[in-house]
Amino acid sequence: MAAERQILVFYVSGHQYALDILDLQEVGRLPPVVPEPGLPDGVVGVVQVHDKPVRVRDLGYLLRGVVPDATENTEPAGPVSEAERPWVIVSRSGADGQAREHYWRVDAVSDIVPYDPARVVYPDGDAERPGILDLGGTLTYMLRPGLLAERT
Repeated sequence: MAAERQILVFYVSGHQYALDILDLQEVGRLPPVVPEPGLPDGVVGVVQVHDKPVRVRDLGYLLRGVVPDATENTEPAGPVSEAERPWVIVSRSGADGQAREHYWRVDAVSDIVPYDPARVVYPDGDAERPGILDLGGTLTYMLRPGLLAERT
C-alpha cells in the first residue's frame, strides 16, 4: 500500500475536484479582480499578489467550458463579506528550477483530507490524465496541475 497523502477538496460548477497538497502553493479568498480588455477566454482578470499582477483563470471554464459571468469577477458596487468571495487556488507545475505558479478561481473549498494514491483510478490506465477517487461515496476528479497548465 502506498503512503497516505493529503488532498485539497474543492468545487467548480457543482462538481467535486481535488489536488494533492504537495502541488499547491497557497489557497485563499480571491482578492479584488481587475478586468482587462483583450484577455483570453477563461481569464477572469488580474489580481495583485505580493505586489505583482497575475492573471487568474476560471477553472470552471477550463474544465467544463463554463464561461464565467463577468459580473462575478469584478468588484461589486457595495461591500461583500469575506464568506461571499470565491476562492483562488495557486498550484505549481514544472521542475523545481522551472516551476510556475498558476492561479485558479474556484467556487468553494471544502477540506484537506487524507487519501491513498494507489486508490486513484485512471481512465484507460493513463496516469498522465486526471484520475477519479472515491471519497466516502462521492466520486471526485483528481487533477494534476501540469495537465491544467498545458490546457491554458
